[in-house]
Amino acid sequence: MAMASDWADLPDDLLDMVAKRTPGIKDYVRLRAVCKSWRSFLRPKSMPPLLMLPYDPRGESCTRAFLDVSDGTVHELDLPETRGYRCCGSSHGWFVLERWPDLCLLNPATRERVQVPPLTRRVEAWSGARFMQRGARERWEDRACRGLRHPLSEPEVRRAALSSDPSVDGNCTVMVLLATVEAVFCKPTDASWRTLAFAPDPDSVP
Repeated sequence: MAMASDWADLPDDLLDMVAKRTPGIKDYVRLRAVCKSWRSFLRPKSMPPLLMLPYDPRGESCTRAFLDVSDGTVHELDLPETRGYRCCGSSHGWFVLERWPDLCLLNPATRERVQVPPLTRRVEAWSGARFMQRGARERWEDRACRGLRHPLSEPEVRRAALSSDPSVDGNCTVMVLLATVEAVFCKPTDASWRTLAFAPDPDSVP
């Protein structure tokens, strides 16, 4: 019986030849996603931003469409990891996926997935003192602390963003803006979320 090939040990010159014969962006992204050694050897190609088109998270299809804003081309990619999840934000090449109360981070190119605490796990409010005047800070701190003493409802996640690439920076912070005009944040290694005791003007949130 022939032994299975160890693709991670493919010589660099052969891998370079394969990469040169892979002109398409979508195929090149898949090529880099084969393993960590290939990803470290093959440098990312410059490419225009891709906009993920809306999809029904409750649907059976796992195919997601991405619009190339430079020429209007639509690329399709199978992402079964997004089934049942709503994309509520993207940063540094990662998606922030939500299925209340669960939240996870997904890199669509490498399929790497990072789980973060459920949004129902909250601890004490964190004061954004340097961003607010004292009076406003005290009012919002009181409101945030009162909210932590009551069971959470099911607020809609309006926005989510990452401070950095989780695969590169172990101290990446995930920030989420809820429909209750609350901002919560955590690191992937945290056991719970913290509430930022600061709320923007509700009229300014779309």
